[in-house]
Amino acid sequence: MARQEATTIECAGFLTEGIIEEILIRLPASSLLRFRSVSKQWRNLLSSPNFIMANLQHASQRLLLFSDRDLSTPLRIQSNIFDEAWSPSSSGYSADGLFASCNGLLCFNEESSLKICNPMTGHSLHIVKPARTSDRPFCCEYAFGFHPKTNKYKIIHFMHEFHGQGRPCRVDSIQVYTLGEEEWREIRVPSAPFLLSLGVVNVDGAMHWITGPNGGCSDIAVMSFDLNEEVFTSVRPPTLQQEKKARYCTCDYSITEIDGMVCFVITLTHSRLQSSEQYNAPGEFNIWMLDCHSKQKWLPMYTIIWPPGFWSTVRPPFFIHGRKVLLQDIGGQLWSYDVTANSCQLQISSQRMVASHRRPRVVHSYFYKESLVALDGLAGRRALLSKSILLM
Repeated sequence: MARQEATTIECAGFLTEGIIEEILIRLPASSLLRFRSVSKQWRNLLSSPNFIMANLQHASQRLLLFSDRDLSTPLRIQSNIFDEAWSPSSSGYSADGLFASCNGLLCFNEESSLKICNPMTGHSLHIVKPARTSDRPFCCEYAFGFHPKTNKYKIIHFMHEFHGQGRPCRVDSIQVYTLGEEEWREIRVPSAPFLLSLGVVNVDGAMHWITGPNGGCSDIAVMSFDLNEEVFTSVRPPTLQQEKKARYCTCDYSITEIDGMVCFVITLTHSRLQSSEQYNAPGEFNIWMLDCHSKQKWLPMYTIIWPPGFWSTVRPPFFIHGRKVLLQDIGGQLWSYDVTANSCQLQISSQRMVASHRRPRVVHSYFYKESLVALDGLAGRRALLSKSILLM
């Protein structure tokens, strides 16, 4: 090791420390993990929070895909990760209970705790769930976000009565847990039904979701929760021309993130047709981007008419990868629709992605980046740090 360190220092002597750091920042996290053993100086550099966040900005964003569990089989849900060229990784991760991905951290809702792990480092945090405040049957959902100015990670717990999948839910308060702190805190929320199944996204230090009576009604809004100030704001959604709505039977809404921007999606379909006619009818996406300056204005981004033969997009919120919209056909295969070339291309079959597929099932997706984000400094009194091999 001493000879290796001496050789490294000798070779690096031709470069300034600044140039070496600029080179290392652009390397993948998997390589940097090995380089930590080169020297003490490199270990300190590669472990510093500033370097880790700078490296994260250069990391390639990949798409993590997985499908709903097949209750007829005991097999665990396996995810698959793809780059923008749709080259699959050599190994995926377990996706059982996966509910968020942020800065290379994957978040899982387990039976007795919440698990936040970094697959690159193998570290996991097991966090005690908040105590139930009622004996009535409730549904618990979670979101996970990061604020770039404070460098703090927070978990949001939504507890509400269950009224059916996709139905609006009444939430009186949320529980918030900041990684590294001691307890969950309760925060009252504005009175509005939440539509969490239409997507919850973390953009620029705030969580965003849709509120309103239902997903097909015009009386909706986009609510934002600032992860630093912990205050709520809302903005009215963009409107669609009435004549465009008249050409379709169903108008659905969702929220997503595209290139680090909050985007509102209106999906128009012929879902009231007979099934055979519905699959042979085209659908349409209308996508707007929230103005990052005013935060109260929507700017038109895309209008996409997808070809016949598709029954769904990949489940919101993350169904746009780069400039490609992910579609699922009636056979369960996944396609990408290139919004710049107006063309559709088969990317992956459901049988290849999930070996246990017997019939088409809903496919979910998250963005994922390999990172060196450390969890050892984020274990508060309610969190337990562990080390395990997460690559599968």
